Amino acid sequence: MNEINKTAMIDDLVELLRIRSVTGSNLGRMRCHETIRRMATRFGFAVTSHASNQVLVVSPKGLKGQAKLGIIVHSDTVPVVEKEWHYDPYGEICSGRVYGRGVIDDKMGIITALYAMMELQEEIEHSWQIIIGSREEGEWTDMEEYLSETPVIPAFSITVDGDGIQHGCRGTINVMLKFPDKGGSESSVKSIKSDNHAWNVTPSGITVTLEDGTLVEVHSKSMHSAIATDRKENAIYKMMCALREVFQKQFPGFVRFMDRYAETEGAEAIGIETIPEFFKEKGFLDSSICPTLCQLEGGALRIGINFRVSVEISKDDVTKALSTICKELGCTYEIFEATYASYVLPESEEIRMMLESYKKVLGKETKSTFAPGTGYNAVFPNCAIFGPRFDPDHDEEDLCHQADESRTIEDICTFEEMLEDFVRNYLKINH
Repeated sequence: MNEINKTAMIDDLVELLRIRSVTGSNLGRMRCHETIRRMATRFGFAVTSHASNQVLVVSPKGLKGQAKLGIIVHSDTVPVVEKEWHYDPYGEICSGRVYGRGVIDDKMGIITALYAMMELQEEIEHSWQIIIGSREEGEWTDMEEYLSETPVIPAFSITVDGDGIQHGCRGTINVMLKFPDKGGSESSVKSIKSDNHAWNVTPSGITVTLEDGTLVEVHSKSMHSAIATDRKENAIYKMMCALREVFQKQFPGFVRFMDRYAETEGAEAIGIETIPEFFKEKGFLDSSICPTLCQLEGGALRIGINFRVSVEISKDDVTKALSTICKELGCTYEIFEATYASYVLPESEEIRMMLESYKKVLGKETKSTFAPGTGYNAVFPNCAIFGPRFDPDHDEEDLCHQADESRTIEDICTFEEMLEDFVRNYLKINH
């Protein structure tokens, strides 16, 4: 890519970042998709809307039948706590970095996909689609409706929403545990207010008001639930510790659960056992849980748990485990969303080609891994993950979902080159 197109790509990325498109914002979604439509049309691509305008599909003009390659991305983002940012969360370039909510997850993926296809128009078969969803950070009603329309799904797809090359991902189940009030006093909890109201992000702060007017505040670093390994830094756990005696009298089951959460690994706190060594040797990750939501409602304490589900875990396994733990803790549960683990064979030809492009462009060897988080690849058949971050061993700290989310211009351009190389080889004429 020449310098003029690199500059244009970064400018287009900043333009997309300026649109506030938190999951569930209809205005943000419409503005994002109209901007993407304009960019894609400028490159000469065809653009169609689907699923009540929740999904946008970009294709080469004249595509007929099944595309050989799909690139799956999303336009929505997690919320922003503006007071935590040092740069403009809606698009700013400073010292060679692009700042803004969605740079990594996932607006960079949209823009690099568009530019890779623009660069390759004369070199590849016109047998591809870029499928852009708008609810990846929430309930996937967009893809549910899109797939119900029975579209012709690409033969093989990648999601540009991960780290390096990943042959699969854990599933996600959002579970609400409801702990009944066991009796209050003047020092009992009256209200709970937390930052970051999202299933997949831990709170950065929680304010608890007691019946006697006392205010208790706890603060912690907001973390992506899929990789929040420092359990004692979870703001919900810190809140419980700060008011242990109060919660012990009012919501004893909650205290027992949070202690168990902090003291165990994986998803053992809710009764899910670790996966067999056979799967670990193949690079598959264990299940995990992370408390992310906390609210007092109708005299009960509601704790939202983001449960990341490993391979070989079934719906029956989950409901049996939850029923058992809730009986033990004296609480109830409700499942709001459930997506199970998905993967392609790590020895597949597609994974091999992605690894080759990675080594060629970055100059470093890597292996395909199993993603800790859950993305749209879980709902598309024969779908793997390719960037936009590099292997964590070859990259900087992951700022996805964090304050000051950002990416260097150099890394953005490097990834576009990597994606372009893979697509060129995969869709080359007579491949």
